[in-house]
Amino acid sequence: MTEAEVGKARTIEFKSAAAEMGVHPEKLSCFDLLDSNNVIPISTCTDVIKQSINKYPDAIHWSMSTLDVHPHHRTVGECLRTLTENTTTRSAFAISRVGWDQIASQQTLQNPSIPDIFHFKPDSSRVQRIRNAALTYNAWNPVANSYAIGYASVPSQFENLDSLGDSKYALTTPSLDSVSKWIITSL
Repeated sequence: MTEAEVGKARTIEFKSAAAEMGVHPEKLSCFDLLDSNNVIPISTCTDVIKQSINKYPDAIHWSMSTLDVHPHHRTVGECLRTLTENTTTRSAFAISRVGWDQIASQQTLQNPSIPDIFHFKPDSSRVQRIRNAALTYNAWNPVANSYAIGYASVPSQFENLDSLGDSKYALTTPSLDSVSKWIITSL
């Protein structure tokens, strides 16, 4: 598969997962922010997040955290952090399971930049809907451009989500510079 085909398949997985969670297709926005060096430029990402904040000023704006091990996720977390700190815009940051051990290690070292992290376990009425959404990342149907790419890239995260059904998040995230000193990133 070409890089563009992988990107298209990942977008299909995301849209399918969102549909399983009851998100209407008209409420979804997808952007191709990667530059030719496979980097998300801060300015481009910041512009997209600003548009979302302007369109939905009363929403809670979610992103991955700067504590994430994936550099693209970390960049988006940094953009949301810089746009929302010292403002009344509400934000929250998902903490990817693959970084939990590194974060716990930093908490043990009493790293002051680690924010309060909250454990989330949905009530039983939502667990099946979350599992159904996660299954879309493991769907193999080449005719529909579905290649189980999400699952293939991080199978243990999907397996843990299915068996444990929990996640973690923070209401703040540290600056990318402070995290870059200790986090071991992927890629």
